[in-house]
Amino acid sequence: MIRAAVPAIVAVLVLTSTARAEIVDPVFVRGNRLTPGTGTGVSFDTLTAYTSAVDMAANTNGSGAGSMQGNDQWGWDRWKFYDGTNYYRIEKNLSGPWLLHSYGPRIVALISDDVQTTQAFTAALRGNVTDPDHSAINFFGGSDGSIYEVWGSDEDMSLFGLTDKVTKFESVADLLAGTGTDYDSVQYHWGDNYIEVNGTFYRTNTVADPGGLIAESDVFGIVSYNSFADLLSNTAATVHGGGTGLAWDLFMAVPRAALPVGSGGAPVPEIDPAGMGSVLAVVGGVLGLLERRRTRV
Repeated sequence: MIRAAVPAIVAVLVLTSTARAEIVDPVFVRGNRLTPGTGTGVSFDTLTAYTSAVDMAANTNGSGAGSMQGNDQWGWDRWKFYDGTNYYRIEKNLSGPWLLHSYGPRIVALISDDVQTTQAFTAALRGNVTDPDHSAINFFGGSDGSIYEVWGSDEDMSLFGLTDKVTKFESVADLLAGTGTDYDSVQYHWGDNYIEVNGTFYRTNTVADPGGLIAESDVFGIVSYNSFADLLSNTAATVHGGGTGLAWDLFMAVPRAALPVGSGGAPVPEIDPAGMGSVLAVVGGVLGLLERRRTRV
């Protein structure tokens, strides 16, 4: 009986060790969006890695992570995110279901626009909106597998609306099924971008440029929040200025090990070594205890 119990105990511990963990050694990445009129559509030309959210927002002290491929429709190019396991891109379809493109667990697939699977889903209207073309502002992923959908309250194309509601989906499966939970939020600018990593939320501060037909936004800083509730109420932990660039840029947090070799990353598994060491120590202790009990018998 004692010997039969060993595999079961080890199996339980191994299963525990493979559960979703926090992002190990996270870095912030930013995709530089090319503006229309450059002859390259609205694609990203580079993906740059930064050691802090402040550097990412200010676009300083970064290291190149690769050239990005693929053109997206105007306005929806920043709808790329990481859920702690896989990378995704959402394509908004005004004449039918929206599309969720999955790139799998490798960021190089996202960089090269190497889509692995595509699934259709319906985004229900939320917030004070009546036109789906003007409703959703942004999507972002959480390191625990959650997906967040940010909605707006103004259909004026010159303003692009203000945030008034955020929908949280516990997983990609819930996003596809439309089974999310709605939360009321303070009003943020339509151009703000959001990141969640290991329980901390970040929001880029943006300001509208009234000179354009479709108002562009410039990033002028970044704000951090200690929880999702703090983000909804705008209870900031830190506020940093010094941002630069367009709100249409791509903003994410990913494991450093996920970056291509030569860009500050390393080809190692994205597993917390300290966490695995603890698991192995527990396994060793359990086996030793069982062996002593067996010897006494």
